[in-house]
Amino acid sequence: MTADTSSPHTAAADPGATPSGAASSGAASGTSSSGASAPDATPSGATPSGADAARAEAVRAQTRADREEFLTAGLVPVACHACATTVLVKKNSPEHTSIQWISDAATSCPVLAERVASGVPAARAGTCERLRESITTAERDGAFGYER
Repeated sequence: MTADTSSPHTAAADPGATPSGAASSGAASGTSSSGASAPDATPSGATPSGADAARAEAVRAQTRADREEFLTAGLVPVACHACATTVLVKKNSPEHTSIQWISDAATSCPVLAERVASGVPAARAGTCERLRESITTAERDGAFGYER
């Protein structure tokens, strides 16, 4: 097996090597030796034109929309059949399950609350089998829109 010489960690092992990402000349980094930026860049401190500002705001708005879509699309509320605690669930496939708790899991779920009360750290309390069964039932009932 050969070593991966593209890793910055292996390059650092060679005392004569230039760290990856470091430019040896201004031309490689897009700046001249005086540190001035490329001619097509907006000078430091200058206000972008109206069209540039509008485009930048449009990009920011789309980024916010994309982030919201990525984080919340496909989340379905599922209530536990045993305790009625509700979580948001997303399934992209039978193997993938993403659960977002709406409330504090260690206090709203009696099973997890019991584990935490016995000394198990909340982050290691595991999965509530009753909630898992409720999610499985919701999946069987067609609550999640992934292709099978």
